[in-house]
Amino acid sequence: METVLTRLDRNAARGGADWHFPAERRTLSMVELRDRSLRLATVMRDCGVTGGARVALMMNTSSHYVLALLALWRLGATAVPLPAPGPRPKHHAEYIRRCDAACSFQLMLCDDTVTGATCSPLFTNRFHARIKDLIKAAAHAPAQPVQAAGKAAHGAVLQCSQDSSGKLSCVSVSHSMMMVRLEHISRTHRKARRGRPVESLASWLPFDHDMGLFCGVLMPLFTGCRNLLVSPACYRQQPLHWFAQMSARRVDMHITTPSALAAALAVLGRLRPSASTMELSRLHLYLYADKASPPVLRHCYRVLEPLGFKREHLHAGFGVAENAVEDNRPPRPGRRPLPEVTARPPIAGRLS
Repeated sequence: METVLTRLDRNAARGGADWHFPAERRTLSMVELRDRSLRLATVMRDCGVTGGARVALMMNTSSHYVLALLALWRLGATAVPLPAPGPRPKHHAEYIRRCDAACSFQLMLCDDTVTGATCSPLFTNRFHARIKDLIKAAAHAPAQPVQAAGKAAHGAVLQCSQDSSGKLSCVSVSHSMMMVRLEHISRTHRKARRGRPVESLASWLPFDHDMGLFCGVLMPLFTGCRNLLVSPACYRQQPLHWFAQMSARRVDMHITTPSALAAALAVLGRLRPSASTMELSRLHLYLYADKASPPVLRHCYRVLEPLGFKREHLHAGFGVAENAVEDNRPPRPGRRPLPEVTARPPIAGRLS
């Protein structure tokens, strides 16, 4: 069965599309993603990472984060994306300790945001490494295929989350499960675009959230489309620049939350960019997680329609769970498939 790694290799062999990281002023092709992740996998293997190992990642969205995920999957290890330290470091440290107790991390990868005395207790009796140092060492490593590539049934990601009562839950997602969900998301977007696949994607959601991982990393690997990635902090600081980037790269798929969209619309509504400098006719906005209120939707239309955005390109209530409820079992003899229902506008007072 195929995995996102086989899709990456195939898209890289075809040339593939580019991934752009504006905050780093860096653009990587599919070939570079493949080769650099193979080099990084060699370094991680020398550090003791083996198949089945659980590796925590505490990093902001970056090219290094993407390469780390790909390298872990090359080795057959399980990635555990965790939130980067926020404004409440003590609460974050306690959450990481609970995740470690539940998952037993073999390695903890971090970036420069995980520093200082507040975060040092997280690494007690644990092997930790800075991703920047591993990337630097990988520059001199050979880009050779590793033996323990991730298989379809292996756990690829362990998603940790905490509910309002403080209960911690960890859900294992295998490579085969990822492919099924990605096919559903891709099919949904093709229907929205009337048969056209995703060509250019943009995401600012963190990778420790399911849709941030699926649409920010996995979907471009699955489809071979162009990708635009920034961290949540960069998105909040420069929403106008973000929409200008999506216009320039002709993005047709973008996942966001209603609250983040409302904040960005406040800036766009105040600065009022012109249609000559920003064109969003291709853009499909998928609202994830929160409930979208009517005032937010009206404000969205009022601000974005002058830039070419179409009302039918706004999709609410979008998430991984909603794209995993379809029946994937093969049809049994005598079992009739469910009919596909199409809603039509009412005619002469009737709803068909």
